[in-house]
Amino acid sequence: MRRRGAIHTINRKAFSKLKALLRKQAARIFDTIADVLGDICNLFSVTECRNYFSTAGYEAD
Repeated sequence: MRRRGAIHTINRKAFSKLKALLRKQAARIFDTIADVLGDICNLFSVTECRNYFSTAGYEAD
């Protein structure tokens, strides 16, 4: 059973990491931001993403 606010928890953790990595790159132009976001998304491992969902009470298929 999923805990209340599970999606919020997943979003908060993942978005917090994404924001920190984006700030570190200091991108300010849209095209640069889009490129950097693509690179940053590759930094999230499959295991890490599964753990976000698992911690929130979701099961992997």
